Amino acid sequence: IDSTKQVTQTKEVMSSFGTNLESYLSDSTTKLGRTFVLTNVDFLGGTPQLDETSTMIIEELTTLLKKYPTSQIRLVGYANDGNEKMGNKTLSSKRVFAIKQKLITNGIDLLRINAIGLGDGVKRDSLNLNATDRGSRRIEMKVVKK
Repeated sequence: IDSTKQVTQTKEVMSSFGTNLESYLSDSTTKLGRTFVLTNVDFLGGTPQLDETSTMIIEELTTLLKKYPTSQIRLVGYANDGNEKMGNKTLSSKRVFAIKQKLITNGIDLLRINAIGLGDGVKRDSLNLNATDRGSRRIEMKVVKK
């Protein structure tokens, strides 16, 4: 994929994520507890380091959390990198804490963000997602308070 096409696809995903989250947060009639999968949040292989695309999505999340200052979220991370030195549970924990730290650095109160890493967790096949996707590696964000 050339870089222009990749940037366009990233902006579309960001726009979709932001639009869906903002719609949910702004609607007081929707049921509390909706979970959003942070689709394009990814890390360098076997590490808790966010890639460039992920940073843009975290910036968008920061903007929305600032716009809705009473909202609170729970980040749940799953990893399947099979890194021997760092087990999947440890890796998933470090990854969600990297996102939490980025949000805190961007000005979000740490008390508004709960983060937990669950390792392998639920396999994506059981979620009816594309088998060619990233397996069980994902970050989910649950809105626990609007």
